Amino acid sequence: MSDNEWLASLKAGDKVIVTNGREDTVSKVIRRTPSGRIHIERLYGDGEWEFNPNGRERGSTDSYFSNYLTQPTPERVARIQARSLSRRLDRVNWSAFPLDTLRQVAALVDAAMDDMEAKKPA
Repeated sequence: MSDNEWLASLKAGDKVIVTNGREDTVSKVIRRTPSGRIHIERLYGDGEWEFNPNGRERGSTDSYFSNYLTQPTPERVARIQARSLSRRLDRVNWSAFPLDTLRQVAALVDAAMDDMEAKKPA
């Protein structure tokens, strides 16, 4: 499906990726207006984003950092989720955890790294 067809088919509840020059965010459509404008749930703070029918954020004057909508392919959604989880883990105060918990986390990480190493092409 082309981007134009995808944008035209969006309806309330559909998942979208809001993209700008810095990062991608998974969000969802709140509603469509009769003129075709697309209202998207704002994840940080209150309110919503408003996009033109072509997928560009309404009222934005910055062409480099303006938001636009892209299709949420499974690969892109997975990449966004991985980045989000990585940032979340970076903010954890690991020294506050009991030693047994840290050992369990370390064992999970070690197993995952072993699995990744085994899957590398020779």
